[in-house]
Amino acid sequence: MAAPAEPLVGGMPGGDYARWSGTSGAAPIVSGVVALIRSKYPQMKAPQVINRILKTAKDAGAPGWTTSTATGSWMPRRP
Repeated sequence: MAAPAEPLVGGMPGGDYARWSGTSGAAPIVSGVVALIRSKYPQMKAPQVINRILKTAKDAGAPGWTTSTATGSWMPRRP
C-alpha cells in the first residue's frame, strides 16, 4: 500500500489547517488502515494484517510494484 507524502493538509488546534509534506504525514494514514483492520479483526497477528492489506490493495497505475504507487491503493471493503 502507499500513502501520500505530499501535498498533505492537516487540522491544527483552533480550527486552522496546515500544509506539509513528508513521511511524518504519510505514516498516520498507513497506521489508520492498520487500525481499521485490527478493529474489525482484533485476533489478527501483524503478519496477517500485512497480508490482508497486500491481498486487498487495488493496483493503481502501471501493473505491479512501482515507486509512485507501491502495490496499489487500499480502501476498506464494504460488507
